[in-house]
Amino acid sequence: MTMNVKRNSMLPLPREAWQNLFDQSPDAIIIHEPDKQILEVNKKATRLLGFSRTELLKMEISDIHPAEAREISQTILQRVKQREAMHYEIEFRKKDSTVFPAEVSATPFKYINNIAIQTVIRDITARKLTEQAVKNSEKKLQSIIKAIPDIVYRLDSDSRILFISDSIREYGYEPSELVGKNIFDLIHPEDREKAFFKVNERRTGNRRTRSFEIRFLTRDKKYISFDIHAKGLYQEPVFVLEAEGLYNSDVPRTDSFLGSQGVARDVSIKKAAQTAVAESEKKLNSILSSMVDLVFLFDENGKLITAHCHNNGFLGNMDDADGKSYEEIFPARLHGLFSKAFRTNQNGHTSESEFWIRKQEEKLWYSAKFSPTYSQGSYSGSVAVIRDITERKMTEEMLRRKSRQDELMLDIARHLTSTLELKQVLTQIGKSAKDILKARECSIYTLDEKNNDLKPVVHIPGNSNLKRTSRGYSTEDHCTTEAIKKGKGLIFNHIKIKGSMNGNNSPHLIVVPFITEKKIIGALCLQRTSRAFLDEDLSLAETFAAFASTALKNAHTYQELQREVKVRQQAEKSRLESEEQYRQFFEEDLTGDYISTADGRLLACNSAFMKIFGFRSREEALNTNVASLYPYPEDRLDFLQKLIENRKMEYHEMELRRRDGKAVYVIANMAGKFDKNGNLMEIKGYLFDNTEQKILEQQFRQAQKMEAIGRLAGGVAHDFNNLLTIITGYSELLLHRLPKNDKSVKDIQHIKEAGEKASRLTNQLLAFSRRQVLQPKLINLNAIVKEVSKMLHRLIGEDIELEMNLEPDLGTIQADPGQLEQVLMNLAINARDAMPGGGRLIIETTNVIFARDYVHKHIAIQPAGNYVLLSIQDTGTGMDENTQAHIFEPFFTTKEYGKGTGLGLSTVYGIVKQSGGFIWVNSSVSKGTTFTIYFPRVQGDAGKSPVSPEKMRTSEGGSETILLVEDEEMVREMAVRILKEKGYTVLASGHGTQAMEVSNNFRKKIDLLVTDIVMPGMSGKELVQNIRKERPDLKVLYISGYTDEVISQQGLLEEDVNFLQKPFPPQKLLMRIREVLEEEKKDGDREKGKGKREKG
Repeated sequence: MTMNVKRNSMLPLPREAWQNLFDQSPDAIIIHEPDKQILEVNKKATRLLGFSRTELLKMEISDIHPAEAREISQTILQRVKQREAMHYEIEFRKKDSTVFPAEVSATPFKYINNIAIQTVIRDITARKLTEQAVKNSEKKLQSIIKAIPDIVYRLDSDSRILFISDSIREYGYEPSELVGKNIFDLIHPEDREKAFFKVNERRTGNRRTRSFEIRFLTRDKKYISFDIHAKGLYQEPVFVLEAEGLYNSDVPRTDSFLGSQGVARDVSIKKAAQTAVAESEKKLNSILSSMVDLVFLFDENGKLITAHCHNNGFLGNMDDADGKSYEEIFPARLHGLFSKAFRTNQNGHTSESEFWIRKQEEKLWYSAKFSPTYSQGSYSGSVAVIRDITERKMTEEMLRRKSRQDELMLDIARHLTSTLELKQVLTQIGKSAKDILKARECSIYTLDEKNNDLKPVVHIPGNSNLKRTSRGYSTEDHCTTEAIKKGKGLIFNHIKIKGSMNGNNSPHLIVVPFITEKKIIGALCLQRTSRAFLDEDLSLAETFAAFASTALKNAHTYQELQREVKVRQQAEKSRLESEEQYRQFFEEDLTGDYISTADGRLLACNSAFMKIFGFRSREEALNTNVASLYPYPEDRLDFLQKLIENRKMEYHEMELRRRDGKAVYVIANMAGKFDKNGNLMEIKGYLFDNTEQKILEQQFRQAQKMEAIGRLAGGVAHDFNNLLTIITGYSELLLHRLPKNDKSVKDIQHIKEAGEKASRLTNQLLAFSRRQVLQPKLINLNAIVKEVSKMLHRLIGEDIELEMNLEPDLGTIQADPGQLEQVLMNLAINARDAMPGGGRLIIETTNVIFARDYVHKHIAIQPAGNYVLLSIQDTGTGMDENTQAHIFEPFFTTKEYGKGTGLGLSTVYGIVKQSGGFIWVNSSVSKGTTFTIYFPRVQGDAGKSPVSPEKMRTSEGGSETILLVEDEEMVREMAVRILKEKGYTVLASGHGTQAMEVSNNFRKKIDLLVTDIVMPGMSGKELVQNIRKERPDLKVLYISGYTDEVISQQGLLEEDVNFLQKPFPPQKLLMRIREVLEEEKKDGDREKGKGKREKG
């Protein structure tokens, strides 16, 4: 908004004058209070704003402004209220809400004793639109000037720069720095006078000046040629010119000259191009002047435009040839060639041909090349370049003849080395000599050393004028004899023949003797009549004679050479056969044979090598570096160091890796190939796959380790079991004797629990070491699984689903039912602990058969045959390979301290092994674990399912008489007390001999013999045998703390005997005694039957 401020004196006017001025004013006038209310308006105001006078008088001054202009209006009116007239621009709002710009004059005056403001409003919408159009036009003009690559400039009357476009930046200047400078300072000094004259031409009233060239000086002092287009600027006295170079007067005058404006266009590239064209034309003329070729330029009609015939060999004077057709210039025999060439050029192709012209009996050869020319993209004629190639043609002919000679010479050489037939070789030499020397006949003689006479060997006949005898031609004989006498080749031209009237047909002869090792062995004779022989013909004849000499000389040695060749061929055949045998041996060898470089690049390998490392193709193997087959880089380096030190390695064991990453164990024999400096260059070797043997060794060592641990456990079992029997037995006696509220009860209870825990630990160790005492029976594994599953539901919890897949027709096995229950319980507990978040426990049974070849590869499976499979699978956390390698070792556990003994799986392992079976584990981290157990199948029917001890309810006491034999005193005393307290009559003995005495002295019935198996002197079995001689119906219960290995030596494990393993609590002893006493009298009957079988 623009605003002009003026001071007024507020002079009053007469009412009539004021009213007339108010009504007749062309501008809108509004009288209003300084702050708000409109007091009066004229008619122009109502028309301009669209409101009626009544409507306006009800409005405030701010109501006719748009919202954004009201605050500005109030600010201005406050200044006017202070008696300060204001002139400004502001927007008003019409009744139809249209907003328009206006120019306003606001003047304060006294109105009915108050200060009022007179606001005069003039609509300036049209002016604003014009101003905006001018601005837009100026922007467009500026953008056009910026887009023009030429330099647009404007000068004042003194040639100072008023304006120059941005294109001047291309020459190192900024437009702003040139404004005000004289244009002639930028012009080359040599061009300033011309430029001054051209620029000042416009002072004469000439509106435009012809373009002229000058050179401008760039910032880096280089001169650029410009083409200047300039025009004058004139001004009429009435107008200020703002039309950007437009004129209001058609007749410019000198007195109105203001300056000039124009365009400078850079034509330096154009000038350089013109100079280059001129130079190119100059060079072209120079080249054409030095050319020996004939150059003709024809138009599209075949008429000559121009020609360069500096070395014209056959056309003569060409000074008046321009404008003539090719038919008028060239011989008639060439017209067809030119016509065909022009047609080819019209089709856009080049034409090349050769022709000859005879000049003074000399044959001249030329080559012609026709190329099309174009004008504005259309065919405009042809350029013909004709070159003299006579010398080249002669050279080619000579080369052809020489090539033919070489071919014949080579052909002769091939015959010399490819046949034993002397006459065949000499015939070929004669034919070739006759052909090359253009002879009519050719004869070859050999010298008979015995008769010193020439003998014709080969004759190539023809039409000869010589008279031939049985020995040849008489004249030829004479010439031959003369040449042999002189010992060199001779030429006999124009031989006179008696009776011949035609001298033109007189024959010509060449005779060349064959000389080898200074001896003449024959001669070559050639005859022709066409032309005389020359020295060069003699030279050629001597060459053929040399071939013939070689043929004669080598005739004999050739046979020797052939024999030697046959010997060599046979040797080569033998070598190839040997190589084929080696290759076949290499390929079919069962060991992995290979050849590699020192850096591991595989050069060759056989099928066995690919099989060892799992390569699917030979290409895959050869693209693999041997170093990648080693598990660690240092292993490869150690191997190379040893090979370099020892030169070869025999029976070297290594662990390598297959392409799938699995370990492979090999025994390698390798030898290195070294250069003269001792550097290893190549490795040759063969590998034995020892992987199966290594696996068998590992399995064997694992079995040995388990065996050693078992022997250690079994070694202390007897003494330990006796001690535990005493501890647990006396603890239970004390607990029965003391009142429940006694302070010692809790301590004794702890002692008893510790003893029982130690007892279980001992049993687990014995189970692992396969030295616990089993009582095997024929059982069906499905019955055991079903019985144990009743307890497993409570054991594993509700969040684990139990699934059983049992083979209906499952085979029978022989095992201890109680121990199988222990196996299932331990594996189920192990699976439960591996599934803390729940999962599935799957128990499966089935029949399997192991073939012999499979058993041969797995030492853990012995022997081959029928087996029963028991599989326990969980969906738990699984195990890694390192954990799986140790899970069956005693005391190995992955559980937290105090939450596992590490004997659960080792107990399972021992029970399975002792039962004649074997166990495998298959597990992956996060994918669960499967234990697979195999028991040997046996013949026979399984009995009923075993009854758990918890279900047995037998009387613990009785009145029977029991003979107790125990060599451990404390165990014996404890057992006596237990039995007597329960009402039994007890006869105690410390060894077998004493027990015999007690039995013999005791005349009453002894109901039961309870005896230790292993005792000093007489064993338990011997004691039973001796006592039963007197008491055949005596029932027996064996007790022992020894392992099954020791007991088996006593011969008890194979029998169906009653046995109680130490350590045992009093309750178990009483229960077991009660079971034996209440059995039917089967023991005596079995012993009687056995005795009869032994006697029989």
